[in-house]
Amino acid sequence: MKGWLVSMFLFASFYSSADVFDDLIKNLKEQNITAVSKLVNSNVELNLDGVDGMYSKSQADVILRNFFNANTPKSIVVQHRGSSAQGAKYIIAEMKTDKNNYRMYVFLKTNGTQNQLQELRIEKE
Repeated sequence: MKGWLVSMFLFASFYSSADVFDDLIKNLKEQNITAVSKLVNSNVELNLDGVDGMYSKSQADVILRNFFNANTPKSIVVQHRGSSAQGAKYIIAEMKTDKNNYRMYVFLKTNGTQNQLQELRIEKE
């Protein structure tokens, strides 16, 4: 019985993290930065093709809008998903835009019941 409960908990945890990443990818493809910004608590680490640092939620919103307005996503394909025992979840994805190809690294941390964007790196391939 305990094994079954643990299995269900692990499945539910993975499924919910898959949902948040699926939603994030969908919002990035659609350039819905307002929805992406809702994942940012107060600060986020960004590295977007030369823009690198720790930014507030409002600063991150502007930086993300500028990047995605200049680089319209054509496709984003998740290459790898993972998680840690400390509650961090991540994906590595390939993003093709109208101008370049990028490798994307997204790190989320669960704070209580909320997933929060900790770091977003987008590097030219």
